[in-house]
Amino acid sequence: MMMAVFYRAHWTDCPPLDANAAWSAPWGTTYGPDGSTYECVACDGTGEGRRDCSCTHRYDPSGRDCDRCDGTGYLPECESCGGIGHHPSIRGYSCCETPGELIDYLTYSARDGVADDDTPVIIFEGERTGTGIDGEPTVVPTRTVQVTTWADFRAKWA
Repeated sequence: MMMAVFYRAHWTDCPPLDANAAWSAPWGTTYGPDGSTYECVACDGTGEGRRDCSCTHRYDPSGRDCDRCDGTGYLPECESCGGIGHHPSIRGYSCCETPGELIDYLTYSARDGVADDDTPVIIFEGERTGTGIDGEPTVVPTRTVQVTTWADFRAKWA
């Protein structure tokens, strides 16, 4: 069976392309130790914050206080992560299905300027696992086909 080919700018501060490290999260977030989670941006990973309690104490004619929020109507935890400080990462690397998609993504989107000429671009085979945050495929790699630079990639495919 022939695997599909994918294209990815793989930043130098990322671990080497490897099936075990194949996780995706929003740009600029900090991954947990094994990559399967990323730090909640809303609370900087502390889990602390303030969110509305789902209780009905304000409408309860008995006047009893909620066991969860002691009648305040608020819980002392981050609304985004529910107080745990992290979110699950998406399995697979974010990547593109064609050279043109990668060029468009890194050149004509809000990502313009994030890749300099020396940024590594990896062409690889892999198994699609889902869809990333920007609607891109997420893929677990099975074989590296080629490693090049952003400058050489653009020169060949643009």
